[in-house]
Amino acid sequence: MNSLRDNQLKIEINSLKKEWQSSGYKTRFVVVLISEDGEEGGYEGEIDDRIAGIRRATNLEPRSIFVIPPDATSSELQDFVKSLFSLLQPSVVEYYRDLSKHARRKRNRNSIPPPTAPPTTGTSQTLSSQGWNVRYEFKLGIFAEFRQEMDAACRSYESAYDTLFGHEVFEIIAGWNPRFNDARLLADALAIRIMRCLLWTGQTTAAARLWADHRIRVKDIVNRRGKGSKHYGWEAWEARWSMIMAQLIRRAEIPSISSGISPEEPGELYTLPEKSIPTGERVKPWEHLHHEGYWLHRSAKHTMIRRALALEIPTEDRIPPGQSPASQLANKSYLYDTYLVPDTHAEAPQEGRTGFDHSILILSTLKAALEEFSKRHQIRKVESLSLETAEEYMRLGAWSEAHSLLKPLWATLSWRRSGWWHLMLNFGWTLRECALRVQDSETVLRVDWELLNKSEFGLDFLFFISC
Repeated sequence: MNSLRDNQLKIEINSLKKEWQSSGYKTRFVVVLISEDGEEGGYEGEIDDRIAGIRRATNLEPRSIFVIPPDATSSELQDFVKSLFSLLQPSVVEYYRDLSKHARRKRNRNSIPPPTAPPTTGTSQTLSSQGWNVRYEFKLGIFAEFRQEMDAACRSYESAYDTLFGHEVFEIIAGWNPRFNDARLLADALAIRIMRCLLWTGQTTAAARLWADHRIRVKDIVNRRGKGSKHYGWEAWEARWSMIMAQLIRRAEIPSISSGISPEEPGELYTLPEKSIPTGERVKPWEHLHHEGYWLHRSAKHTMIRRALALEIPTEDRIPPGQSPASQLANKSYLYDTYLVPDTHAEAPQEGRTGFDHSILILSTLKAALEEFSKRHQIRKVESLSLETAEEYMRLGAWSEAHSLLKPLWATLSWRRSGWWHLMLNFGWTLRECALRVQDSETVLRVDWELLNKSEFGLDFLFFISC
């Protein structure tokens, strides 16, 4: 039986090697065999003989075939994977260093390569010399990332980013041209990769600055050459851009603000400037990298503005394409920016049609932000976010969810201890409305009694009840 299985392995390995060699790609073929349970005595000697036979039949090098014993523990498996990666790393670094040299030589020629296909719709399009430089620098950054040389990758991405926003690339594309949105997408991708490199190397303030600078830069070019920033498409981008920063921070696992926080050590609210920042240089408050809850809440607020702007779209602009005249469709294409968002008829459909659900996105983002602020014991922010979340539930008619969120907070509100009675009034009215809807008479009585007891707004409240 062992001989039969070994022959099957030899056939399969040789078949895979042949397929990979015929692909034309440079490969390093490594085989990892996993032993089955139930092997008896004489295991090691028998395994060695079988491995030697498989290696000879497949022309594999001794360092290209490995065996995992059947009783390997989880820690042993982790150590094996690390050692395997360490073995492959030099080959990987050498491979991508060769690709980087090839790309750098082509860039230094300062010549435009001939197109691989005619520049027609649906195929490749001709690029300017600066466009090719953006392409080469992007490739060099990718190859440097694969080598885990993050400083070199960051420099290449920054070079591509600056060239993209130069006068010979982004600035010459008309706002109505589909390539304008292509350039925006490439700019966003480059900014994200630069921030990843900065967070990887611990440059948190630089990452926060880049986030803000990219936002300002994109807004400027959209206002000058695009369709402006006074519409739902821009607010959707703002929400997405904040969400991206939250996701990058989560993946970076920055020790001081990491989300994996214990109750005893809630962690910092933001990071301090890195040592590379010159001494005495003024760092603005928003240039300190805040934890992901801050960015999640920011994303939710922009989604709320997006919804408000979408509801202001005129009725005639909400007609689906098949029911609109060509002139009206052309007018819509010039008025509304649909970069990474649905068209107007899907964003804010006519009555009786289903479209984009802003409330689900807002609620999921607010809940995620609420969780992050709760971990860090930011009580007042938790109360404020709970109120926002409850108001969104009320908008959907989910009164029980809003009631269950607000009721536990009423007795211990920090706003009461601080004497912030106007905030208390807002919270109290919201909770009272929810309690009425779910017929929680005890909570209604408690809220009424406290609101009547405060001289700041008790008379107005009494007048409202009497009416």
